[in-house]
Amino acid sequence: MLSVASLLWTLQALRTRHDEDRRRYIVALDARLWAADGTACAVRVTNLSRLGAQVSLTETSAAAGDTVTLALGAASRPARIVWRKADTAGLVFDRRLPPGDVVALTRRATGPRPDGRRASA
Repeated sequence: MLSVASLLWTLQALRTRHDEDRRRYIVALDARLWAADGTACAVRVTNLSRLGAQVSLTETSAAAGDTVTLALGAASRPARIVWRKADTAGLVFDRRLPPGDVVALTRRATGPRPDGRRASA
């Protein structure tokens, strides 16, 4: 039987993992978005988490519900478009990104930091 302390610890550990999965990183990464029909367009990833990404796109008619693949350099991840508003779309990945992949991708980010300096590589 679990003690109250162990139950509380387990719940806190699960909450922490959930928070880490949902943590969004502000980035500016060039990528390709591949549609199910094999067409691709250039996109800019503007935020990234282990669960998904927000992208800026203009060259595609992709809509909410469409299955796509987001290609970031050598890495690619199947995803589904969960929302689309004008030139911005939200993607949810089929599988969470490993923590190391998120760290590596955020280090590649080319966008300015809040202090106006470029992000370091």
